[in-house]
Amino acid sequence: MDNHRIDSKLIAEILGVSVPSIRNWVRHGYLHPSDPDGKVFDLDEVLLLRERIAQGELDRLRKRANKAGADKRFVPTEYIPNERTRKQIMDLLAYLLRHNIDRGWAVFILALNFFRRSGDILSDDLKQIIDFPEAIFQRQHVRIELKNFYQDILRTSKKSSLESSLKFSYGRPDSQHLEYLFNIRFSLEEDILGVIYQSLTMEGNKARLGSYFTPPGIAYDAVRAYIRSGQKVLDPCCGTGQYLLSFARNMDEPENIYGMDLDLTSVRIARLNLLLTCSRDFQPNVIHCNTLTDMRRESSAFGKFDFVATNPPWGAEIDLGVRQKMAVEFPEITSGESFSYFLRASLDLLKDGGVISFILPESILNIRAHADIRGYLLENCQIIRIEYLGRRFKNVFSAVVRLDLRKALPSVQDQVLVKFPEQEYLVSQERFRSNDWHIFDIYLSSQEEVIFSKVYSTRHTYLKDKAGWALGIVTGDNRRYLLQMNGPGAEPVYKGSDVDRFVLKKPSSFLRFQPDKFQQTAPEQKYRAAEKLIYRFISERLVFAYDDQGSLTLNSANILIPEPGNYPVKLILALFNSSLYQFLFRKKFHTLKVLRGDLELLPLPLWEQAVIDHILQLTDRIIVGEDQFEILDEFIMEQFRLTPEERRHIRDFSA
Repeated sequence: MDNHRIDSKLIAEILGVSVPSIRNWVRHGYLHPSDPDGKVFDLDEVLLLRERIAQGELDRLRKRANKAGADKRFVPTEYIPNERTRKQIMDLLAYLLRHNIDRGWAVFILALNFFRRSGDILSDDLKQIIDFPEAIFQRQHVRIELKNFYQDILRTSKKSSLESSLKFSYGRPDSQHLEYLFNIRFSLEEDILGVIYQSLTMEGNKARLGSYFTPPGIAYDAVRAYIRSGQKVLDPCCGTGQYLLSFARNMDEPENIYGMDLDLTSVRIARLNLLLTCSRDFQPNVIHCNTLTDMRRESSAFGKFDFVATNPPWGAEIDLGVRQKMAVEFPEITSGESFSYFLRASLDLLKDGGVISFILPESILNIRAHADIRGYLLENCQIIRIEYLGRRFKNVFSAVVRLDLRKALPSVQDQVLVKFPEQEYLVSQERFRSNDWHIFDIYLSSQEEVIFSKVYSTRHTYLKDKAGWALGIVTGDNRRYLLQMNGPGAEPVYKGSDVDRFVLKKPSSFLRFQPDKFQQTAPEQKYRAAEKLIYRFISERLVFAYDDQGSLTLNSANILIPEPGNYPVKLILALFNSSLYQFLFRKKFHTLKVLRGDLELLPLPLWEQAVIDHILQLTDRIIVGEDQFEILDEFIMEQFRLTPEERRHIRDFSA
């Protein structure tokens, strides 16, 4: 099976559903096998379906994917660096699930265990401890927090006390399980309570809330960079307190540490974690609230903060009332994205000159929907640092970045530190401001910016308003309409995987063109254009083929038709397939999709006719099978006066 042909098991993994769900989707026409036996599928079509589900176009399927994910739990191994501790947690989780022990009770008994081991509880008698007599507690705020946690659990439990749970098993541990939880030994340096709680939380709930707990190394690095003694610090989406613990380990004033979260159990755990970490008797300032809606009330009590750090919810479901309030509070945020609201709200909680450090999906850098928050930050903040962290959250496909900001008006001299695992460099914040859609093009170093400058300083035009565009055909039932062999009335139809550089491969499918029977088609004249370019839609690279046969395409292969007399179609073909334009496209947009809007931002140089004619001659020779690409590639770079070193860099990058 080649890289573009996959089976139903792999599709299930990609889409996050069961194999029976995939079979059901095939029956209902959402997926279409590419072989007569119905066992092999085209990867491009699967990726397109995933994109449509993510964008909400197929709400029924999105709910099914969410339902499948909702039944999954996983241990966030990235949260616990110690291998021995990870194994202990795995064993404990297996025990809790095997005996159907409620996560709230489990976390509560473990908390009693930990505070007894820390010396805060001077008793080994569980019945005595849950009466909460002052005499057996070394710190009164530990007693108060544990008692409040206990009462929270009772309010949601079927029995009236822990004593009754010694005899009954309504999700609460019986005496044998109580003893096990009360005596198991863990390192007190880790957020064990938070890990257990997170691991027992259904994956679907975390995805719905957009909430994934933060690996400790990420939190510690951000906190260590900015925190100073005497500062007042906040995590507005604190969860069980990973950032709060990093605050506590880097400052001596626990009363200056604040947290907020919507999940009450997470708040309880965060408060206990702070008391476990700090030896003083103090009341933790961790508040159960909705940071977005309760921000003004809480800030009037707390005042402004010196440092705000968090891993906010991404893509969280926000109810209508909150969205309406946000539209009034922050009209500049038009995307409705949860992390944008948290960024905007946190800036209001920050002192002038204060610093924010957020963990965010990579998409904040370049997706057009987030141009709203990028534009606001560029006008109102100094961007200190953007660090690419890669994929750091288990079961989350997105790569992440750390974005550090100072609440201060920017100047044209401001430089942003861009950091990758293997390199770092400074770029001008002003460059981000001048980019279309305020794209944070961090993948472009200052040295590479020189290459861009040479290209864009050449007199040029753009495709915008100078070309026609078309999507490929969506049959609605590939199994019914696609043929493996040509036959009467049929013709080739090309998928994204059939598109190669400059030319189309031998077609793998055929079709009788019956547009009235298909789910989606472009106007026929688009397919039948005398000359057009066909390109892969799902791709991190530009792959364009020339077509003068009026060929049909499926929806993984899109169509570009330059208007006659504007810009030669084969010149666009040569440019977009060149190493230089691979470099421009990937550095500027860094995406897995080739979008029309991005192509319209690539420059089309207005060279002398002799240069154009030479490129067209070389392109024609490549189309008929001659090996002229390296000569063409070199000639294109020569026209932009690129140095030999710059050319080598481009080729190495584009290889």
